[in-house]
Amino acid sequence: FIFSRGEYINFTRENFIMVRPKNLIPIFGAKTPHETFVGIAKTLHNEYALCASAKDGKHKMYLKYGLRSIAGGLYDDIIIDFYTLTGDDADYCGMGRKYRQLRLKSGEIKPIRERIKTNKLLEKTWGNVIARLSVCATMPTPKKDNTCFKNPPPIRVIASFERQKETIDALSRAGIKDVTLVLPGWQRGGVNGCCPDIFPIPEELGGEEGLKSLIAHAKAKGYPLAPNADHTCAYHCAKMWNEDYIIKRSNGSLFKMGIFGGGRMHYICLKRSWPLFIKEQIKRTKDLGFEGPYYIDVFSARPPDPCFDPNHMANRKEIAAVQDEIISYAQELFGSVLSEAGFDHCLQKVDFINYTSGIDYFQYELPKKRGLPPQFDGIYPLWEIVYHGIVLATPGRTTQNNVIECFFTKDINKNDGAYDPWAPQPKDWLESPKLRNRMLRLVEWGGRPIIYDLTTSTVAELGKMYEFYQPYKHLQLEFMDTHREISKGVFLTGYSDGSQTIVNYTDKDFEYKGVKVPPQSYRLFGPGKPQAKVSSTQNRQS
Repeated sequence: FIFSRGEYINFTRENFIMVRPKNLIPIFGAKTPHETFVGIAKTLHNEYALCASAKDGKHKMYLKYGLRSIAGGLYDDIIIDFYTLTGDDADYCGMGRKYRQLRLKSGEIKPIRERIKTNKLLEKTWGNVIARLSVCATMPTPKKDNTCFKNPPPIRVIASFERQKETIDALSRAGIKDVTLVLPGWQRGGVNGCCPDIFPIPEELGGEEGLKSLIAHAKAKGYPLAPNADHTCAYHCAKMWNEDYIIKRSNGSLFKMGIFGGGRMHYICLKRSWPLFIKEQIKRTKDLGFEGPYYIDVFSARPPDPCFDPNHMANRKEIAAVQDEIISYAQELFGSVLSEAGFDHCLQKVDFINYTSGIDYFQYELPKKRGLPPQFDGIYPLWEIVYHGIVLATPGRTTQNNVIECFFTKDINKNDGAYDPWAPQPKDWLESPKLRNRMLRLVEWGGRPIIYDLTTSTVAELGKMYEFYQPYKHLQLEFMDTHREISKGVFLTGYSDGSQTIVNYTDKDFEYKGVKVPPQSYRLFGPGKPQAKVSSTQNRQS
């Protein structure tokens, strides 16, 4: 069985049950000795859980619809198209190619190669490495659920606008040119602070004039600078706080989630918030002078959230339509839109996503670290087969490069000095097997590098990633057509122009087409013949 991210389960388990309530793309499939099929949910996207189970060796896969959780009641017929795949199409690559073919044929999506003909900013930035600058500021996470505190504590400044200029200058001195920068935590309250407030820009960071100066500095150095926007959540400490625009659950309660710097976080109803304030915020942000893309945090990282408020009730399909409208407006103003992860209701307009999903870490890598068996047998690049050449992406959390791995080991909201992206890197990090394996996974899955918390201390790391990326970045304009393990620990990935990459994770040479691929390295084969370069994070030699 294969699920929407590409996680798969072999028919070797006598008894199990797997429920996937959130599905990046509305497809699933199975390969058996008798038949290979792909199922495509044409309607009610994100209204079902994809389930697979086995009892006494008998396996089944099915969709389970939560009809009571649909705002306003069932709004579409349930339609699922099934396609039998044969010959060279009878595997996960064929499943992905089928869904890509259908989306392209419908006109819903267009390849990057086509979009850059009419989009100057995308033409300039499609080959760039993405670098999120250090978070500008945070607020300490409350120790208790201070849901309703009105007076936020002072922000903790991690990087003022003047200090961000130091990083940009270090990039320029290092000669690293093709980089798109993302600026997080520049708004009132910093990151996860006083959303949906944006203004006033914190004076502790340099205020609005300091921000405009930073924007001008990045432009002068030749780096597109993207504002990190948040159009999904709200906190009581916001001056704009009002329960009116908060999502209501089916029982009438407010939709609330975790506790962050601003206190208890609530999700906002986009149907209500878009005309109320989001459109104005996007325009006002553009008026600050930003000339890079527009980065919307979380936007494509969740399925659309329905709202049961009788004053602005909206089902998931209606919310997805509003998201499309928001992305279209941002694209109109900024030229290009970035977001965070790969739910495909957003992907007809989004150009970049920071990572495809967190499944590689939370469902596979994390259990291994804890000594537990993984929930499934592995992950194939099913999403990449569909969207490579259409949306620029990094495969997952484990390939988002961040030397201090703040997502899993630090809390950036704690005001205790534990989080310091400006601290010197470990001296052996740039040559470590961990970094090397991350970079090789990027090649195997056709990923574009990204670094979090770019500071003067991590410019060298970005330089290593940047250099590593150059020989294969042109493949971002091609479709990924094939992927398979051709020997234990050796993977072949094939592209629409005939190019192939061979990634060798083993400790021995591997020979392909009469050419040796060194251990812990890869070789790029151009259309019809191998190229002359061998690449790894340790060396590149002819």
